[in-house]
Parts: sequence; structure tokens; C-alpha cells
Amino acid sequence: MWMWILIGLNIITKANGYVNRVPDTSCESMAVVHRADNFIFHPQTNKSPFEVDYKHGKEGEPITVFLRRKQSTTFRGFMLEAREKDKDNNLPVGRFILLDTNSAQLMTCNDLPNSAVTHRNNQEKTLVQVNWTADGAELSIFFRTTFVESFDVFWENVDVNVTLPLYTTSTTAGTTEPSTTTSTTKPSTTAGTTEPSTTTSTTKPSTTAGTTEPSTTTSTTKPSTTAGTTEPNIMTTLCCTTTSFIPSRKIKYNQTCNLCKAAGISLNAFNNFLDQVKMVIHNIATVTLSNSPACQCLNKVTKILCCLLCAVAEISALVLFCVDDAGNVTVALVSVVTVIDLIELVIVCLPIGPSNELNGIFDLILKVCTVICEIFTSKEIHLIIISIV
Repeated sequence: MWMWILIGLNIITKANGYVNRVPDTSCESMAVVHRADNFIFHPQTNKSPFEVDYKHGKEGEPITVFLRRKQSTTFRGFMLEAREKDKDNNLPVGRFILLDTNSAQLMTCNDLPNSAVTHRNNQEKTLVQVNWTADGAELSIFFRTTFVESFDVFWENVDVNVTLPLYTTSTTAGTTEPSTTTSTTKPSTTAGTTEPSTTTSTTKPSTTAGTTEPSTTTSTTKPSTTAGTTEPNIMTTLCCTTTSFIPSRKIKYNQTCNLCKAAGISLNAFNNFLDQVKMVIHNIATVTLSNSPACQCLNKVTKILCCLLCAVAEISALVLFCVDDAGNVTVALVSVVTVIDLIELVIVCLPIGPSNELNGIFDLILKVCTVICEIFTSKEIHLIIISIV
């Protein structure tokens, strides 16, 4: 009878020895060692009802790893590591970061802190999320997982290959526009040896001087051989597809900015034309018209109209350049010209007759303001054209 009691206690001890974690001796093999009455349970050979998946973050951010079920079955225990491809040393790489401390805990394997993750308890689980980072190193890795459904049912070597994210920027002299990068996962043909491309690598920024045109880059890498089952990564595909739309939005934004600049140049050119008209209005009125009240009234109305149109054109150009962020110098020049146009408008609207002593002084002031406006407007147009080109 005592013998049966000892046997029962031995079974209970074996069954509950590691309910809260995986032993450190399993770091390299990631194997489950469950035995009862000297019988060792072996891993399942059918396809695992659980999967490991991942999602890339933004550039410089860690990868989020998902351990989840594919069916209605739940798992109680697990172990997760990241390993380098094409290496048989079975050593984990990188560092994990916990997102939920209630269901998972970190492990130190091969003197590398936080290099593995295991379960904290034997409660039923449907989803576990953790973050993984290479701490700036460029590694070609895959995630390997062991899932435990019950004491005698478990799956080992549930793997997923990690494809590198597609982060592409283009730096140019002068105007900077995004480059368009196309990644191809079909077999690539080269002179000599033909090898299929299974992974997309990160494309470095392209630098060109002068006119910038969209650059097309196709990356080709050799296939990697890993043990276990590799499954398609749907979340990474969606992430890369979303990222590919960002350059087109930037191109539309640059086109809108160029339209604003072109509209501002047109308004400045119109203002320059009106300044020329104001310069000759007085001479035209003196030579071709008499000094009758009707002619003087027509001359004054024409000057007021030109000054009003100049003020409206400059204010509109100032708004466009502020929206476009054309630069502090351009905005300052447009602001000065706008103030001068408003001063001209106030002077022209003053009730001063042709025989008044101040009439000659105000005419001189108007001519000086018109010349200053022409100089500043020409400088504005020159600066904006340089920024566009």
C-alpha cells in the first residue's frame, strides 16, 4: 500500500513540477520532458493548432510577437525564442519585452538576460503578446515556439521566418521627394546561378544631385533553411502594403505646394504689372486728359482701383506662401510689400485736390513706394522660382 502511495506522489510531482515555468535546461532544445511511470511522452507529429506570428512596428521600434490558437483549443504552457537563420548553434538572440506579466515571464538562456519567454502559470491561454528587439543589430531570424496543451499533448518547433521590413527614403540636393521601391518575391535570374528570392531586404536611401526621379530597387536574397513548419505571415504583408502608400501621399503634398507657389508667383507678377500701370497713370492723365473735374475724378478712381487690386493680390500671395511654408525671407518680403500697398491705398484715398500743396509730396511718396514694391516683388519671384527648381 505504501508503495502505491509513493508512486502516486511521484506522478503528482512530475505532473506539477514545472507548472509555473520551463526549466533552464530546456534553453537549447526547447523540448518538453514529461514522463509518468518511466514512460516519456513524445511531441505531437500532426500540425499544431497554435501558431506564432509577428508584426513589424515603425522604423526603430520592436517587433510584436503573437502566440495564439487557430482553433478552439487552448494552450497552458509555452516557450519562445528568436534564433538566427542558417546557424546550428541553437543559441537565442535579441531581447524580449513583456507586455503582460500575468501570463508570461522572461528567462535567461546562455547568460543572455531576457532572451526567452515562458509561461507564468498553467491556466488556459488563447493569446500571448510580447515584444522582441535586436537592440540595433541587423539579424536574419526566425521565431521558434513550443506549445503545451496538456501534460501529454504538446508541439515542438513551431516556427515562423521573419522578413525584413521595407523602410525606404530618398535624399536629394534641393527638393526632396520620396523614392518608390518595388520589392519582388518571385525567383530572380542572374548570370551563372539562379536562386529564388524568398526575403525582401531593407533598401538604403538613394542620393542624387539635380533633378530627382523615382528610384526603383529590387532586392534579392538567398533562401534560408530552418527546421519546423513555416507559415505565411499575413500581418507583415498588410504592414508593408500600408507603408507603400506613404510616398504617393508625399508626392501629392509636394504637387500641392508647387501649385501654391505658382499661384503666388502669378499674383506677384500681376502686382508688378499694376505697379507699372500706377507709374504711368499720372503721365497719361497729364498728357491725354484735361484738368476738368471729371478727368481728375477718373484719374483718382483709377489709382484707387490699382492700389486696391495690388493690396488684394499681395494679401492673397501672403496667405498662399504662409500655407505653403515658403520660407521666412519670402514671407517677410511679401509682408513688407503688403504694408506698402496698404499705405499707397490710404494716401490715394485722401481727399487732396490737384491744387493742394501736399499733392506733389504725396505723388512723390507714391512713386517711391511703387519703385520699392517693384524691387521687392522681383526679389520674391526670384526666390520662389529658385525654391521650386
